[in-house]
Amino acid sequence: MFEEPKAISIVIVRHGMHNPINLRIPLRLLYFIIGILTVSMIILISFLWNYGRLQLKAQMVDRLIVENEILTEKNQKVMALAEELVSLQEMDRRIREMAKRETGIKPAGNPGTSLFDATNGGEDTGQNVSSLMMPRKATSELDQAVEHQRKAKDFIPSIDPVKQGWVSRRFINAKQNPHLGVDIAAPKNAPILATGAGVVTFAGADSVLGNLVIIDHHNTFITKYGHTSSIAVKKGEHVTKGQVIAYVGNTGHSTSPHVHYEIWKENQPVDPGKYIPLKVSAN
Repeated sequence: MFEEPKAISIVIVRHGMHNPINLRIPLRLLYFIIGILTVSMIILISFLWNYGRLQLKAQMVDRLIVENEILTEKNQKVMALAEELVSLQEMDRRIREMAKRETGIKPAGNPGTSLFDATNGGEDTGQNVSSLMMPRKATSELDQAVEHQRKAKDFIPSIDPVKQGWVSRRFINAKQNPHLGVDIAAPKNAPILATGAGVVTFAGADSVLGNLVIIDHHNTFITKYGHTSSIAVKKGEHVTKGQVIAYVGNTGHSTSPHVHYEIWKENQPVDPGKYIPLKVSAN
């Protein structure tokens, strides 16, 4: 009977050599090497497989984050529309109450019907439009409420600070290299407008923003206008929306004529693009 081999011999013969080289490799060592290579291949394949799956999951997470941001933005718009609808319904209710209080006439239609549609939905077909018209006192109160609302809107910064120019740098609220406003490049000495009514709380020189104007709008909003060439208002002065408060310049840390414009709400910087049109152009 043959004895089971315990090693493998490899004979290497070079051309011109009389004595060949004989390599003897134990079978256990050979099996060990083959086992190590096999395990290594399995680990490598498993790693590549799991890495590919992680990459796919990461892409799915990124896509879900983007979709969530879009849905959040749409939800905010829906909530804003809902609040506006509630406001309109409240105004309609007040108008109906004033009409009833001043004339003693109950507006026709159900509570959800607008006063302006009451002439078509009333039970008393003999009523005409004139019988539902509000008296002068009620109309005056409504006019005052509308005027108050209009004045309140004047204090919200909602127009561009310059009429001509282009946005050269946008708002960046980051821990590193933040830019808490927008830079609008414009011709030197172009008028800078107050974006909302308010009171000037600062009008002078700043080490970074150069000639600076700050306006408090009495509604949690504060606006800043920097790098101006000259200032046309004084501290404590009341300004109206659209009033010229300064002129475009290149003062402070600036390399070219522009206005640095910031909006602060409740002591926090916000993106001016959310409140003003930013429709300035090079024309």
